[in-house]
Amino acid sequence: MTETSTEYALEGETSTAPTTHAQDAVGYASSATRQVIEMAEVGPLPLRVLAFLGGVGMIVASILDAVKGLVHVDLIHITISIYICLFGGIVCILEGPNFLPPFAATIQTSLHSQARFLRFRWGRGLFFFFAGSLQFSHWSFTNSFFGGYMMTLGIVSGLTGWRAAKKLGDLRTSFPDEDALQRQFTAYDAVNGFLQMDDFVNMCQAQGLYFDQNESEAAFAAIDRDHDGQISWEDFKGWYHAGEDEGVIYAQV
Repeated sequence: MTETSTEYALEGETSTAPTTHAQDAVGYASSATRQVIEMAEVGPLPLRVLAFLGGVGMIVASILDAVKGLVHVDLIHITISIYICLFGGIVCILEGPNFLPPFAATIQTSLHSQARFLRFRWGRGLFFFFAGSLQFSHWSFTNSFFGGYMMTLGIVSGLTGWRAAKKLGDLRTSFPDEDALQRQFTAYDAVNGFLQMDDFVNMCQAQGLYFDQNESEAAFAAIDRDHDGQISWEDFKGWYHAGEDEGVIYAQV
């Protein structure tokens, strides 16, 4: 191949790269939309999906506001819009890594490590309320709508975390010692050495504790320390034997 034709080939490869990335983005968006629709058809949307949708709304509204700020050369308007867009992206990553590209899960892990309170439903509720109040104060119809939506969701998330925390405290006291804890874990670990969500819910029900969908997700996530979607014996024992200060945090979901 001649030098000239090589240059054309390289230019062609470069020009198709943005198109490929755009197609990937559209594909992820379509996949996320299908998953949300399927969840809605099954029953009420869980809090994590509602929060993910709120995060998307925050991003869209902030981009529209940033454009308006550019038109009017309003630096304060633009700056606040950037913050809102960033917070909306964080909400999406915290609540919807299953809907996003694989790198989102890595970012979520980093967020949990750097801001530990975001691991828990109550902590994310506080963040939702803060982000929503910032957007609500950035006056416009779309900002008021999505800001109010996120503030309301923050309150609901906080209450859900509180209820789940109380039930988790009752679950801990229902086991008199580690032997009793291990017997229950072994009885419900579905023979694979881990508690899945259904196993965890069944075990709680056997102890007379009943969680709704959002409470069970909040409680499960509080015990699943490595966030791999299942509770290992080490996760379960670590939660049970958490020190006094750490135990308070873990109980708060």
